[in-house]
Amino acid sequence: LEPGAMALRPIAVMKMEHVRVGDLLEKIDSLTNGFQLPSDACGSYRRYNEMLKEFSDDLRLHIHKENDILFERAV
Repeated sequence: LEPGAMALRPIAVMKMEHVRVGDLLEKIDSLTNGFQLPSDACGSYRRYNEMLKEFSDDLRLHIHKENDILFERAV
């Protein structure tokens, strides 16, 4: 086997999962209107929205690092 060959199948599965998660993140973005707050949003709502956006950004960065850096190096 060539170096990285054993990693191909798990990487393919993770990339498929990343596509699905990306679709879900897009749905969240759509439902929150790009994380825009209503003018009368209370403090709790504002904090929830801030945390959700942070989670979304972190997860997108994680997916990018795996797909475009880690997986490329593995194969």
